[in-house]
Amino acid sequence: MLYPDIHLAIPDGARYERFSPRKGETYLRYRVRSFHDQNGKKKHVRVCIGKIIKDAETGVEYLCPNKDYYTKLMNLPLPVAAVVKSRGKTASVKHPASVTYSELSESVGFGYMIACWSIVKELGLDSLLEQCFGSLAPSIIVAGAFFAAGAPGGLTNIDHFTHKNMCFTNKVMGSDDLCELYSNMPQSMRNEFFMKWIKRCCENDFVCYDVTSISNYSERLPFVAWGYNRDKEPLQQFNVGMFCTIKSQMPVYFCQYNGNINDFTNFPYVAKQAKDIGLGTSAKITLVIDGGVAGPETIAEAVDCGFDLIVGAPCDFGVNVQDSILQWRSSVLADKDVILLDNEAVRYGEQPFTIGRVNSRLMMFKLPSSTLTQEASLVALINRMEAELSERKRMSKAGMEKYMPFFKFALHDDGSFSFERDQYILHQALLMCGCFAIFCTRDDLDCEQVLIIYRAKDCVEKVFAMLKNDILDERVRTKSLESTNGKLFLAFIGLIIRKCLDRKLRTYLSKRRIGLDSAIDRLADIRCRRTEGSWVLEKAMTKQQKELVEVLQLPVGYLT
Repeated sequence: MLYPDIHLAIPDGARYERFSPRKGETYLRYRVRSFHDQNGKKKHVRVCIGKIIKDAETGVEYLCPNKDYYTKLMNLPLPVAAVVKSRGKTASVKHPASVTYSELSESVGFGYMIACWSIVKELGLDSLLEQCFGSLAPSIIVAGAFFAAGAPGGLTNIDHFTHKNMCFTNKVMGSDDLCELYSNMPQSMRNEFFMKWIKRCCENDFVCYDVTSISNYSERLPFVAWGYNRDKEPLQQFNVGMFCTIKSQMPVYFCQYNGNINDFTNFPYVAKQAKDIGLGTSAKITLVIDGGVAGPETIAEAVDCGFDLIVGAPCDFGVNVQDSILQWRSSVLADKDVILLDNEAVRYGEQPFTIGRVNSRLMMFKLPSSTLTQEASLVALINRMEAELSERKRMSKAGMEKYMPFFKFALHDDGSFSFERDQYILHQALLMCGCFAIFCTRDDLDCEQVLIIYRAKDCVEKVFAMLKNDILDERVRTKSLESTNGKLFLAFIGLIIRKCLDRKLRTYLSKRRIGLDSAIDRLADIRCRRTEGSWVLEKAMTKQQKELVEVLQLPVGYLT
């Protein structure tokens, strides 16, 4: 009795053995125990746990489990509503669902889940999930919608959610089903999904990358550690790197790594992992990253992976960026090239630049608005330092460090000191106000295009804010690697749904001055009750509910 629509990762271990009773068919069995018979001959007790199948398109092998896999090996209940293939024939037999929506006596909400399923079908996400996860796809979509609705970290909340919302599944999903779902989404299946999702989303688009830290209370997870916490909280954490497209602002891939490894060190490994998973395989991809992530060696390794790069160039990059900017600003031709961007005259300059073994272009910019703000801050800082120095009678060599490099000091024999401003350093600092630089390895983009693209990379920061504040509730309360991986993947699906919902409703929400969570609550309040075998609206829709249905272009035929 096989479950052909369930695909699991093939277990690894000495007790798992392959055998082929017939040509072209391979099964997997588990060695329960070994013993010696009365003649001293070694015997084994084995149980067959399923059939090994190979995907014709990807070549990846999966385990198609049988009844003994659940009852004898895993000690789990049999899958509910799964297709069963009996020996010698193919019969579509289904186990009865424990609780179905037709058995619920109370009314349930329809609007929000219809919106989620419409988004999923519009993106083709349902077909991709079905290709990669088989019969688990509807449960993954429901769990993603649960996270997209702003569910807090507790798993038990999904029971309340699925009982209050029509999820269009064979049974009402509970917290036990969610836990089981975590264990049935191995890395091989998730990688296959990412490969297909990247291929669908990244064509003719730029991809930006950034990192965030997520707190976790577990002391058992090896990748949870003390590190640089971006929220300035005294909690252990792990890091999550996220790739997003810039034009569509769609999250396409994420990976997690140890909380005590800095972004600079891990970026080459992330770039290689993204390349292996399919980023840039069908067409060359341009990565847009912040200067804090990359360095000369990491840039070279990313280029070796086949990526074009647009990278922020900090002055302490390890190459002569600051001197190049100062030379540009001191030139008599510094202000001849101007870009009008967002009603602001942005001055720019460009020169060839070599980073290690990578030939690049250094694009330098000066923003008038930032110039005024930074100059005011710098002058205020110098004046405050000067006032502090005027009140001091003595100065040690160690105390000078606080006021350098803006002041020159002279120590006298009687212990007193004199000081004066370093006008050269101050002049250089004023020239640098409002200036920043960008590296670009592409020759076909001008400075204006690069600046617009680089500015758009904040879309990944907005995605992080949505993931941490609206979906994960700032924490991941998991205690095992399996549940952490499962929860993050379902949260990623929820992030896609919520991001699309927010994009579709953004203009309407701004006009009505309401938040996305409020809109979700209004959609969920479009409730139906079951009457004589059909679902009918429990009450008339309000004006705002009708407007939301119209903006989202929901198939209201489901509600009649």
